Parts: sequence; structure tokens; C-alpha cells
Amino acid sequence: MNIKQEILNIMQEHNMTIEQIAPIISTQPKRLQKRFDEDKIRFSDAQNILDILGYDIVFEKDYLK
Repeated sequence: MNIKQEILNIMQEHNMTIEQIAPIISTQPKRLQKRFDEDKIRFSDAQNILDILGYDIVFEKDYLK
């Protein structure tokens, strides 16, 4: 699963739509929808959306590699 699908799943769990999220992150729904459709979601968009929904992005070192 990719980040786009993960975010869309989390949004669905919180009953939030792109139309509801877009104004909160200061963008237009059509513009945000286009980014999702083209798989060009920005890292900052992902951070903002997930922050609104109460999630953090965490990078962890895989010490087994």
C-alpha cells in the first residue's frame, strides 16, 4: 500500500473527505484531488492531513539491515 492509499483510508476512518480537508490545509479541493489522482501528493500535504487527523509520520532506522 502506498502513502496515498494510507491517507485516504485514514481519512475514511475519520469520515473526512478531500473537500473537507482541503480548506483546512489552505488549498482547493480540486487541486488536492488532482494531486491524489496523479500520485503527486506532497510530503507537506501528507504531514498536514495526518496532523489534522491526529497522526504523526515517523521514520525509524531498521537495525536489521
